[in-house]
Amino acid sequence: RALAYAYLMMRRYPEALTVADRALAFQTTPQFVHIKVMIHLAEGNLRQARADVRAALGRIDPTTLVATLGYGWDLYWVLEEPEQQLLLQVPPSAFDGNRAAWGLVLAQTHALRGDQVQARAYADTARGAYEEQLESFENAELRALYGVALAYLGRSAEAVREGERAVALAPITRHAESLTEAYVQHQLVRIYLLVGRPEQALDRLEPLLGIPYYLSPGWLRVDPTFD
Repeated sequence: RALAYAYLMMRRYPEALTVADRALAFQTTPQFVHIKVMIHLAEGNLRQARADVRAALGRIDPTTLVATLGYGWDLYWVLEEPEQQLLLQVPPSAFDGNRAAWGLVLAQTHALRGDQVQARAYADTARGAYEEQLESFENAELRALYGVALAYLGRSAEAVREGERAVALAPITRHAESLTEAYVQHQLVRIYLLVGRPEQALDRLEPLLGIPYYLSPGWLRVDPTFD
């Protein structure tokens, strides 16, 4: 799995798929399905990514699978209608009791489906939970996701402030040592898009395509975040 992720982040997709298939031949797990879905998305192949999810549903507990895809790298939008409906019913326990993660995944899913009332309600749940977490532990990723929750609540200035603060805590470099920095900047891109600042979003997005990370031109074409 780690090798498949490494190939994915380096955008070496044929090699990534070969390794992911070897992992799945060994054992079908939500995590192995997740990485194969990501590889197809990076290639711009949403149809195949969804086919992989459907094929796995008969072999993996559906609740675990949709929770894994909903939370891990924010893939809630890959799920088709029946799986989205299932995701909207999962309790916080499916996210190891993390109400911040649970609330944000459901907020994003409701927003994707056009239900802004429910999106704001769950975003507010996430906001409160992230605030509690940040009181005891300063963390760039948590702060960036807190900013995303604020953006879904329409609190634009606060959302941008928190997203920019997160990037300042974990700035990307040409030779980033982890994926955290890229993911944090990715969340700032999302914040800018949610609050209606596409030019600033593009400024922050472009560097992510020049360092090891999973976003690619193919991914941008199929991800509704970037419509």
